[in-house]
Amino acid sequence: MESVQIHGARGAVWRAAPLIAANTVAGGVLFKTHGLVATTLEDMGAGVHVGTAALAGGAGGAANALVVVPLQAALLRSAVPLAAALPVALARDALGFAGFFAGWSGMQSACEKALASRPSSSRPLELAAAVAAGGVAGGAYQFIAHPFEGKASLGEVRHALKSGLQTVARSAASASRPAVLVGSATFFAVEVLRAWLDALDGRKRRVRRFDSWE
Repeated sequence: MESVQIHGARGAVWRAAPLIAANTVAGGVLFKTHGLVATTLEDMGAGVHVGTAALAGGAGGAANALVVVPLQAALLRSAVPLAAALPVALARDALGFAGFFAGWSGMQSACEKALASRPSSSRPLELAAAVAAGGVAGGAYQFIAHPFEGKASLGEVRHALKSGLQTVARSAASASRPAVLVGSATFFAVEVLRAWLDALDGRKRRVRRFDSWE
C-alpha cells in the first residue's frame, strides 16, 4: 500500500515486475527439477510413492532456492549477506518442498484408493481429492518452513529449535492453517480450470469432426 501511495499503481506494478518474474522463473525450475528427478527415480526402479515424491520435491526446492535467493538479493538489496541467506533458504525449501510433494503424493494416493470403487465419472469426488491433497501439501510446506522464517543463519534456526521445540511446533501449526486454505483454494482453481479446458478441447474436437463430415 505504501509503495502504491508513493509511486502510484503503475509504478508499484513496474517495481514489482522483476520480483514476480524472478519467482516465476524459480517456480518453473522447482517443478521442472521435481519432474526430472521423479522420472529418473522411477526409471531406476524406485517406483512412485511418498518417499520418491519427497526426494524429488527436496531436489526441486533446493534448485528453487539456488535461483530465487540470488535474484531476490539483487532486486531487493537485502541487508542479509547472500552467504548467510542461501543456506537458510536451501534448508527451508529443500525440506519444505519435500514435505509439500510428499503430502500431496500421500493424500492423493489415499484418495485414489478410496475412489477406486467409485464410478469413473465421479468428478466431484476427484475435485474434493485434489482440494484435500492441495491443503495437506500447503500445510506441510508451511509447517516445515516456518522455523526458518526471519532467521539470518542456520545457527539462529538451531538455537530456536533447541530453546523451545514445543513453542516452535505450536507456532508452526498456527502458521500452517492459512496455508492449508491457500493450498486447497489453489488446487481447486487449478482443477476447475483444467476441467474447463478439457471441456473446451472436447467441443473443439467435436467441431472438427463435424467439419470433416461436410
